[in-house]
Order: sequence, then structure tokens, then C-alpha cells
Amino acid sequence: MLVVILGLIASIVYLSVSPQPGDKFTEFYVLNKDGKASDYPREIATGQPAEVIMGIINHEGKSASYTIRITADSAIINSIETGSVSNGQKWERKTDFTLARAGDNQRVEFSIYLNNESTPHIKDPLAILLNVSNSK
Repeated sequence: MLVVILGLIASIVYLSVSPQPGDKFTEFYVLNKDGKASDYPREIATGQPAEVIMGIINHEGKSASYTIRITADSAIINSIETGSVSNGQKWERKTDFTLARAGDNQRVEFSIYLNNESTPHIKDPLAILLNVSNSK
């Protein structure tokens, strides 16, 4: 009986001090050029760069490398490699992109890929809509 009680106490202590596996996830966000989550570029001319800040916070439980692809009309218009991002680390970078075709409400999508996987790590891409006029 004493062995059972000691085993039970040891199990309770072990479970209370060992780290519990939590949800593993990545925070992914796009900010405007001033670091705000509002007032994204809305009007640009063809060939004129639109600037944004992309950010990642790794909560995967281990270091990870990310690729961010910016697409428009199903074509990749920019691709960024983060290098290794440690668990709990935040990565941010200003980047720009240009659109070659004029038109209203063009959807620009930001997708994130983890460790060179072929499918996006986050199913639904982040997106902004741009009105693009012909450059003069």
C-alpha cells in the first residue's frame, strides 16, 4: 500500500512540474508601412511599389524556417525567406511589391510556408485589395 501511495505522489509531482504540450502555431501578420494594422496601401500605379511590414511569431515549440509568398493573379510577385526563427521569437521585415496590370480591387495574397513544405502552413492567406492605375 505504501508503494502505491508513493507511486501516486510521484506521478502527481511529475505531471505538475513537467511541461504540458500546448497548441503549436505561428502568428502571421501584415502591417502597413508605419507598423499599423490599418490604412494599408489602396491606390498605386503599375510598377509603383507598395510597402508593407510582414511579421511572424513562432510558437511551434522549436526553431522553424518560413517562406512568405506574395501573389497576385496566381503569380508569385515576391518571395521572402526568414531563415531560422527560434521558438517564441518575433521576426518582422519591411518589403514591397509591384503590380504590372491596371485594374480595380486586385487581390494581393500573403501565404506562409513552414520548413519548405509545399502547402501553406496557414490555410487561408492574408490579403489586401488594391486599385492599380496605369503609370504615367
